Amino acid sequence: MARLADCFSLRRFAGHLQSPPTRLVRRFGADRRGNIAIIFVFMLGVLMLFVGGAVDFTRYNTVRADLIESMDAAGLAMAQIDALNGPEIKDLSGEAREEYLKEQGKKFFQENFKHASLVDDLNVDFELTTSRITPKATGSIKTLFLGIGGMLQFGSANNNLAALDLATDTAIVRRDDGNIEVAMVMDITGSMGGSRITDLKAAAKEMVDIVVREDQSEWYSKAALVPYSMGVNAGSYASQARGSIPAGKTITNAVGKIGSAQNITNVEKLNPVKVTTSGSHGFSNGDTVWIEGVKRTGGSGSCRLDCKINDAAYTVTSVTSNTFKLSGVDGTSWSGSYDSSSGDTATKCVTTKCEVIVTAASHGFSTDDYVHINGVVGMTEINNDVMNSGYSDDVWRITKVDGNTFTLNGSIGAEYNNYTSGGSAWCTLQGCEYYYFTNSDNDKRAFKVTSCVSERIGAEKYTDAAPSSASVGRLYKGSGNTCPSASIVPLSTDKAALKASIDTYAASGSTAGQIGVAWGWYMLSPSFGYMWPDAENVPGPYNDPEVTKVAVIMTDGEFNTPYCNGVIADNAGSGSGGSADHINCNATNGNPYTQAKDVCEAMKTAGVIVYTIGFDISSSTNVTDLLNNCASGPDQVYYAATGDELKDIYRQIGSEITKLHIGK
Repeated sequence: MARLADCFSLRRFAGHLQSPPTRLVRRFGADRRGNIAIIFVFMLGVLMLFVGGAVDFTRYNTVRADLIESMDAAGLAMAQIDALNGPEIKDLSGEAREEYLKEQGKKFFQENFKHASLVDDLNVDFELTTSRITPKATGSIKTLFLGIGGMLQFGSANNNLAALDLATDTAIVRRDDGNIEVAMVMDITGSMGGSRITDLKAAAKEMVDIVVREDQSEWYSKAALVPYSMGVNAGSYASQARGSIPAGKTITNAVGKIGSAQNITNVEKLNPVKVTTSGSHGFSNGDTVWIEGVKRTGGSGSCRLDCKINDAAYTVTSVTSNTFKLSGVDGTSWSGSYDSSSGDTATKCVTTKCEVIVTAASHGFSTDDYVHINGVVGMTEINNDVMNSGYSDDVWRITKVDGNTFTLNGSIGAEYNNYTSGGSAWCTLQGCEYYYFTNSDNDKRAFKVTSCVSERIGAEKYTDAAPSSASVGRLYKGSGNTCPSASIVPLSTDKAALKASIDTYAASGSTAGQIGVAWGWYMLSPSFGYMWPDAENVPGPYNDPEVTKVAVIMTDGEFNTPYCNGVIADNAGSGSGGSADHINCNATNGNPYTQAKDVCEAMKTAGVIVYTIGFDISSSTNVTDLLNNCASGPDQVYYAATGDELKDIYRQIGSEITKLHIGK
């Protein structure tokens, strides 16, 4: 043990004899703690490159995507301004026009690019040719982490990660090849009132300017207009679309009395009652007379003389020159006495009921038919003037006398003025000028046909078959709902005329969107081409690869107005008017949403591209489902919450239709 201890002491002593430099070298060689620091510094750079790089690249991609989107939008805006050729640019050409477009493009870019503060050395420019607009933007974005990681890895002299370059590489292709036909289907119902209709008109007119080219020499581009509310106004084309309406039968005479009224001077309460006139009355036994205006004195109750004798037709008997008796009338129980007056008269009637006989050659009516009469001069009492707002006073029930005459049941010919001239008698069946029907309140009404049209029914209800073989529906309306005053406009290249028509739009009426959708198709259908007055209006064939057919369908709400027999159906939705204006039968074609979807499917199958626009619509799934299902695809469905958004959407669709698109 002593020797071992001695050895240990000698070693320690020898260690103390070694020089300080020697010990330092030995310690450094043996010490492992410095490796951790070196490794940490190395790994910190790598971590900054990988972890921080993910953050920087995400930030970079966000800024670059905004840059590209804003530049593309600016290029599209320039192409639209160029295509619109408005007053601010129409007189510019060459370099002046190019500089103006570039200036507008830069303004549009600056208004839309949200990350300008993050980009250094941002430079924006545009190259313009006749076929394309190429937006060009360059700049760089400083990195937050990559720069630090690069410095740690490579040193500041070789660090290329302190900033990342930005650039765009797209182009807006301006292609004018191909023929374009666009049907603009627009909701102008009552809910579109106020600023909504103003916004729609502005957006629609801008689309017309975009879609309809100035140069139609090589390729044509046309727009058609279909404003709708409770129906579609076919205007001057209504007869061709819904079929002609039977003309009224010309009235040549109407007679209710013979001779003039005879003044009465006495009424004796005998059995039968005896009447005396002031002079020779000219009546014969068996004649019918109408008595009115008799006064009495004294008496009371329901058996008073005046109550019993006035306003009734009588058969006369026991005739003398100035007296006659009322056959079968016992006046012995009447109260009161005759009181002489100048207003009491007896008038000879032409019929046993004192009804009017109307003459209308070959009228074609039958007994118990209902007719509507208007235009009579003189005997104006038989005119049914309260059209579309009254009840049974809109028509007369008739009794046929012969092929040329009929009587008006319930008329009082002796009280009417003499016929002078004019007048027509109209049938009142479904398909006639007037339709007499039972409404949802079980009351009788007579509505007049309008130039608006309703759904087509039958086997061709969801096709574009020519109306000459399958007419569209007639539309009879009451006073509680409004047919659009603005009518359809077939395909046209006349921008001024199209925009002038749009300017007339007024918001009113309920929503029969299914009819608007159908007419959007009809305007593009070759089957309807024969209806239009000019060759320009006629759609091209479906199978022509150089013809693009597009329907743009816009609505702001619920489809609530289906039809039965041309009148709003009993089961129409809320907002379609009161029950007095509804017929007592359910919609022939059923749910209006289902109708619209079926028409859309058939239209798309025929080759029509369908865009849909919902403008500030409700949360109803019926509306959103319709818009999504009706459109050609999800990229053709748009929703606008404000008027500005609606205008932007119409611009975008117009640009797509005219093939102003991002080329690469």
